[in-house]
Amino acid sequence: MRNRLLVTASFILVGSGMLHAQNYFPLAVGNRWEYVDEARKRHVIVEVTGVDEVDHKKWFKVRWLDGQEHRLRLDGQGTLVELDFGGGQDVVWVKFAAPPVWKYESKFGRAWVKTRDANSIEIVYDQVCCDRGVLSEVYADSVGLKERVSDTFTGPTRLTLISARIAGRKLSF
Repeated sequence: MRNRLLVTASFILVGSGMLHAQNYFPLAVGNRWEYVDEARKRHVIVEVTGVDEVDHKKWFKVRWLDGQEHRLRLDGQGTLVELDFGGGQDVVWVKFAAPPVWKYESKFGRAWVKTRDANSIEIVYDQVCCDRGVLSEVYADSVGLKERVSDTFTGPTRLTLISARIAGRKLSF
């Protein structure tokens, strides 16, 4: 019964616009995030470098954690999607407006919203392989990805946001 109430409340919040998913990953040219992996002593930069229009949709060029450029946008349902040049369909990255515990398929595996409050959302992923993949991500409202935990061949890794430039404003964490 409690789960049914949570799911119903989530749908009401999403439908009323009280959840503003677009703010969990602010896409604008010039936005930049710097992460640190303390265990491996490395820094990683994510940056929105430009905009393309494909099929009358605005796609942001984002140099991602893997060093590659991806075309991303937020759709009308609060889903962060990637342009798939070959397949013709958008690839789901994160469904920010998904109700808690409702599972969906994403680029990084089967995912669900574990926790959500007024300032952040935690996404958890089923591990497809026993030694590799994204385990969880935390996004902060009006900031973006704050933390990503992954399992790798060499052990777990935790990328933590240490600074960001959002809409020209510098933030430190």
